[in-house]
Amino acid sequence: MLELVDDDQTIMPGVRVRRTGGHTMHHQVAWIESSGRWAAYAGDLLPTAAHLAPAWIAGLDLYPVDTLAAKKAFLREAIEQRALVFLDHDPAIAAGFITEQDGKVSIRPA
Repeated sequence: MLELVDDDQTIMPGVRVRRTGGHTMHHQVAWIESSGRWAAYAGDLLPTAAHLAPAWIAGLDLYPVDTLAAKKAFLREAIEQRALVFLDHDPAIAAGFITEQDGKVSIRPA
């Protein structure tokens, strides 16, 4: 059964969605928490490792300014939570952990 939600929402304990906009007006990121560990499905906010740089925005995004703001916030949270991030369009890295060192963001494949 499909239930549409407009804003950030907890779907069930440990599963929440956050509206990011950007790619489309209602694009969302799904966050999953279990036993203090986090995973995130970023969808088209971060489709490949090549899109790690906040300003590297897909030409298909309908609201690129929203993408930029949402991606900056997402990267901060993913780093802070040490979240496993799924990259749904990357041909080589299905998932990884985003890190930052000396101001440079990178991904360590899972």
